[in-house]
Amino acid sequence: MVKKEIDYILKFKELQIPDNPIYPRNDIGVARLFFDLHSEVTRYVVEANVWYFFDGRRWVKDERGLQTMELCKSFAQNFAKFAGVRNDGSKESNAFEVAAPPFRYPQRWAKRQHGCGARASS
Repeated sequence: MVKKEIDYILKFKELQIPDNPIYPRNDIGVARLFFDLHSEVTRYVVEANVWYFFDGRRWVKDERGLQTMELCKSFAQNFAKFAGVRNDGSKESNAFEVAAPPFRYPQRWAKRQHGCGARASS
């Protein structure tokens, strides 16, 4: 896979995540953000129930979703970091608390075992 290095924190700031109505404070908003940042390198095909990734030349089946899962882990960790969620699950004071009610989704996403809904097939 051709790795697309993203400076997540910079992107989150550019997109003004706490105040941007395109990214509501729920799982839909987080999924939309993930899609907006990664749609050029990974896609989920519902009919096939499988993730695909772009290897630089063509779309390739992401066996067991491992490539996508790595993107999800990095995304979730940086999203939580941006939102001020510490490793122990508690929150630091941050822009989300000033701009709106507590933003709990980064914490939940960071704690998910598989991240971003990517499922490993058996």
